[in-house]
Amino acid sequence: MILCFKRNLVGQSGRVYIQLEVSGQCSFCPAGGLEIETHFKQKESVTLRRIQLLVIWAGLFCFICGCDCCEKKTGDCSDICLNKNQCMEDSKILDAFTQKTIKLMESEGTEKIDILRSQLKRTFQEVSLKPISLQKKTPVKIYKECKPSVAVIGGIYKCGKCTKWHCEVATGFFISSSGVLMTNYHVVASGRSAAYCIMTSDGAVYGIKSVLAVDSVNDIAVLQIDGEGFKPLALSNRHEVGGAVTLISHPDNRFYTLTEGLISRYMFNDIQDKQIEQMQITADFARGSSGGPVFNEYGDVVGMVQSTNSIYYFQEKEQQRDLQMVIKNCIPSKKLIALVKKTTP
Repeated sequence: MILCFKRNLVGQSGRVYIQLEVSGQCSFCPAGGLEIETHFKQKESVTLRRIQLLVIWAGLFCFICGCDCCEKKTGDCSDICLNKNQCMEDSKILDAFTQKTIKLMESEGTEKIDILRSQLKRTFQEVSLKPISLQKKTPVKIYKECKPSVAVIGGIYKCGKCTKWHCEVATGFFISSSGVLMTNYHVVASGRSAAYCIMTSDGAVYGIKSVLAVDSVNDIAVLQIDGEGFKPLALSNRHEVGGAVTLISHPDNRFYTLTEGLISRYMFNDIQDKQIEQMQITADFARGSSGGPVFNEYGDVVGMVQSTNSIYYFQEKEQQRDLQMVIKNCIPSKKLIALVKKTTP
């Protein structure tokens, strides 16, 4: 990134001005530059060292706010910045995703919703899985390496109160380079969506080709999109209570949010009159996180986001008051593996 510094050191007001001009323009740097004004006391001498420190700070600020695509493309970053650590413009990303999904639906670039729903009876699909990792990773490294494997899943619908299309967002992740990914069953079983599409972290949007397999009780769906070269994640049973976990998801349309915590316990939950084993974690998630991957310290998937339950101090009939705790329920990896890999007797 090219920086040009214009300095007007100390005037009568005792102020220092530094203007940074970048080679491109980004939403964080209006008109291609950023002006930083720092006030000093009237009689305070401003040393060259202070000026240098201010210049360094300003340069770092612009570096953090900027991104490679801002240098390649002037202006709007919203459609191409998902694969960067910075520059997330959630409303523009959501709007671009919605418009591309509408176009794919109108051009029949995604499978018809009736056909996808008819495939929700499939119960198994063999998938060649990626080997688990042997080296521990920091949350920073997990985010950088695993973010391209996490997808946005969206279903478009009309609310009945206006003529516009709306998009309901959830999370999914690739388990195969050939376009096989996982999410929650309830994400694709919604009755109001007219079409579903997938957006990868580079901003590309794909139509869903088919539903390969589902487990409605454990709330898992395996989907197929057209394409090759996707970055898959490994599914691992290497996890225990107290183990550190990291989560990447899209809570309430806040795309590619990283949270971390611990596995707090394993328990049985009553679902569809059955006792279903689940994993609870302390890492935060919310609506839009459904289907998100839960990573262990090796960057392998040990669970998938499923639901939350809120505990209130006072709860009677429809009245709830004084929220105390939010329980975060996830699907253990062995349930995910069982849907795509045959077990040896």
